[in-house]
Amino acid sequence: MKTTLRTSLCTIGFLAILVLVGRVQADWITLQNPVDSYGKVSNTPAGICAAAATINSFVYLRTQYPTAFQGLLPDWDGDGDVDNDDYVTSRDKIANGWTHDGSVRKGIYGIGSGMPDKDWWETKVYWIEDFGPGFTVLDGQVYNRPGCTDWHRGNVLENTYPQWAFLWNELEHKEDIELGIYPKTGGAGHAITLTSLKFNDLGSPGNGRWDPATEEAKIDYLDPNDTSQVKWATVSLTGSRLEFEWWQDSQTWYIDHAWTESIPEPATLGLLALGGFILARRRRAA
Repeated sequence: MKTTLRTSLCTIGFLAILVLVGRVQADWITLQNPVDSYGKVSNTPAGICAAAATINSFVYLRTQYPTAFQGLLPDWDGDGDVDNDDYVTSRDKIANGWTHDGSVRKGIYGIGSGMPDKDWWETKVYWIEDFGPGFTVLDGQVYNRPGCTDWHRGNVLENTYPQWAFLWNELEHKEDIELGIYPKTGGAGHAITLTSLKFNDLGSPGNGRWDPATEEAKIDYLDPNDTSQVKWATVSLTGSRLEFEWWQDSQTWYIDHAWTESIPEPATLGLLALGGFILARRRRAA
């Protein structure tokens, strides 16, 4: 009798563990842009990671919205097919400069303002103005740049470390996101392209929002230092900064700024077609 009872209790306990494990696994909520839609150009030669991360994002935009962003990556070799060779050329031009309709653009690394985030942002905006549709929606968050009043189109940027809710909202709208990251111990930054966010919604019931105090969260990203596969990392909130362990040095890095771009929602796009093209920020969801 005791043996039977003990066996029954063990069985019940084992089943309870299975149910709990199944619940934990089932509670992951994921937002994932299709990785195959991104470019795979690399940070070669080293030091042009922002250019590579941007072009990899632009490949996603061109793939996701082929009609609107068909010209965002030009056919530089003139063979009638925009392919990886053209992506590499675009990377080199957005890094070092290009000429368009008589306007000379210096490129991300040619401006030399002493503010790498500003140079990256402005060059990206100029590229979109030259090659993208006029109704492209820009948005972003960058720390310690209040107002960005002297930045080209900087009025759309928020002065804050990139927030989880902002990144989640942009991914939810199928936008591309480039991230500027820095080592927590100090030093030169790096650029990556965000592809996915996910968190384990352990609330009872889950509320559909990440609680950094009790719930695990992860990011997936495409790193121009190794584009063979996406990288993933557990992300935490320290103060107001999102931090994670960077795959290449196993040290803690934080997200300092985030840029996004996309087309307006269909209803807004219809209004723009009637009233002229603009470059603006999409209203954020509450």
